[in-house]
Amino acid sequence: MFAGPKNVYVHAQDAVGVHSGWQTLGPFSALNAAPAIRIGPLQPASDSTLFLQIDIEDANGRSDVQLARIVINSALAYAGGCVLELNPAGGTYRLANDGGWAWSPPVSSAGPHQQNSQCRVRSFSQYSWSWSTNRVNLSIAFSSPFAGPKLIYGVGQDARGASGGWQQLQPFQVVNALPVTTLSPASGRGEFASFSVSVTDANGAGDISYLKIGPVRAITDIQSCMIEVFPQARTVRLARDDGTWPPAVAFNLSAPLENSQCILMDFSSKGSEENVLYYFFFVRFKGPHAGPLTTYAYAQDSAGQSAGWSAVGSWEAFVNTAPIVESVTPSVGAGLRQVFDFTAFDGNGAQDLSLLQGAVGGYGATDCAFQFDFTTQRLSLVQSNGVFSSGLALGGPGFLENSACRIEMPTSQLILAQNRATVRLDIAFKQEYAGFRPIYATVYDKYGVSNTGNYTIFGRWVVGSNNSPSVVSVSPSGGSGKSANFILSVADPNGAGDIALVYFMVHSGIVGQNSCFLAFRPADSSVRLLNDAGTDWIQPLSAAGMENSQCRVTYGGWLTSASTGYLYVSITFKDTFFGMRKSFAFVQDTNGANSDWMQAGLWTVAVP
Repeated sequence: MFAGPKNVYVHAQDAVGVHSGWQTLGPFSALNAAPAIRIGPLQPASDSTLFLQIDIEDANGRSDVQLARIVINSALAYAGGCVLELNPAGGTYRLANDGGWAWSPPVSSAGPHQQNSQCRVRSFSQYSWSWSTNRVNLSIAFSSPFAGPKLIYGVGQDARGASGGWQQLQPFQVVNALPVTTLSPASGRGEFASFSVSVTDANGAGDISYLKIGPVRAITDIQSCMIEVFPQARTVRLARDDGTWPPAVAFNLSAPLENSQCILMDFSSKGSEENVLYYFFFVRFKGPHAGPLTTYAYAQDSAGQSAGWSAVGSWEAFVNTAPIVESVTPSVGAGLRQVFDFTAFDGNGAQDLSLLQGAVGGYGATDCAFQFDFTTQRLSLVQSNGVFSSGLALGGPGFLENSACRIEMPTSQLILAQNRATVRLDIAFKQEYAGFRPIYATVYDKYGVSNTGNYTIFGRWVVGSNNSPSVVSVSPSGGSGKSANFILSVADPNGAGDIALVYFMVHSGIVGQNSCFLAFRPADSSVRLLNDAGTDWIQPLSAAGMENSQCRVTYGGWLTSASTGYLYVSITFKDTFFGMRKSFAFVQDTNGANSDWMQAGLWTVAVP
């Protein structure tokens, strides 16, 4: 208010009151101390974000500042620029629209922050720096179309409307902030893959308009596992085999998306931050897509700009082959102690195996049931409470024990050879566990897949001394007629499950030629009849029965009870087979021990 032309006057007076009177020394013009704008060292970030420190100084005190304006543009123009108006008294800012003729509402440090097509305010703060200075800190993100060389201008205005005019403060290069995609995990192998994706855009998560991503052999492949994502619509789609695209479907798939290369099991959004979108997808690869793959990504912003394709990861896809238990050696035998080899095969390599489960006798709490963890390489044995014990390392000290058996660790071992793994176990059975015991085994890979059921039998073991089976009886043991329903009873001290083979013959002696000689195998309930020449077996019995020139046989069933087995057969004799005949029987166990042939009865085939 005191600005303008002025004069300087002086008056002097001594101790007794003598004075000089007023004298004019000269004219003087009082200048208006308008606010000045200064900016600190620019701190541009590589993602097109600028951290800007602005000092607004006023010699009349910081409270004298009414406003300050900052223009970031290629020239001093509001239109098409990033123009801010700062209000130090109110602690707010306003952002001009794209045309530069209208302002946003005042915004404090709490936000919500403003944006136009050129820039977005990410943060704003103001505080008193000194008696004459207000300091403002701004974080500004620029859009991709605004990239290039820019100038920063500033002007301040005091409470009287005085201004020092526009000042060119500093040149600045706006970096083109294109969306960037990252992938986790960046590498791996398997039939299944779970990926987390993040797409970053300095202009805000809302600026990301499109994403294409997929693990493929090459970007140019028509048949591929390429995925398109539309962030605003929250939809996704998987490329068809001919390279075209089906309609997009909503995130959180209601059903998997599939082509000949892969199955997209799931795709979902995992939220966002200020300038990052997060996604998750789960894919299963098919056989045609097996092999080394590169995951490529292409992200695009709202202006249609992109940094192009980028390789964000690698994956080795393979189709999982279910593992199998190949063998158990020995598969038959008897005794109280034996070293068993349980051998598993996995087409994806032995390193793909996860768990081997086995048992001699069964999987109950009182059986010799165990499991081997390939990851920890430790063996556990079931306990009386049905829970597996803590594991011990094969080849190490100690033993595992329950009421059925004891497994010695020092003499047990794991043998790995490419696609095979052999778990060798030194098992000592308890005397009270004596009897016939089936050997079970199954194996699982890291995906929980198995090609062997839990109750697949790979052998039979007699715990203790092996006792030979015997023929008990045949009923009827005597009689006559052209037909009869025979019941053959056989026994095995090791249990009926130890019976492997039963022979029954009707003839004048133990001779195969021109006889009615049948063989039965309990393992698969198959019945065979010897041909007339005694050289080969007629095909397994069908429901209609089977016959040779001596008889026709119909199978009636096989029943067991403890150590005894009962074979039911119906036999109709041919007219040419008339006369006095004897019935003979023979039984053999899983270890090859047998009863030898014995005569079980007499039968007279009626004369035609």
